[in-house]
Amino acid sequence: MWLPVTWIIDHWVGLFHTLTRTFSVLTLWYVFPEDRFIYIPFAIVILYIVTIFILKNRKTNK
Repeated sequence: MWLPVTWIIDHWVGLFHTLTRTFSVLTLWYVFPEDRFIYIPFAIVILYIVTIFILKNRKTNK
């Protein structure tokens, strides 16, 4: 979903969200095998907060 958003709104945040989420989930999956269902959702929530903050503060070309 985030890659088309990057193209539609012409902003880099979708690419940032996609790559950061993929690498953070993959890393947390292997680093914390016993607690992966705690750390991965927490990381995703933090990433969404960052993404929303970036989208809210972006400058539009109008």
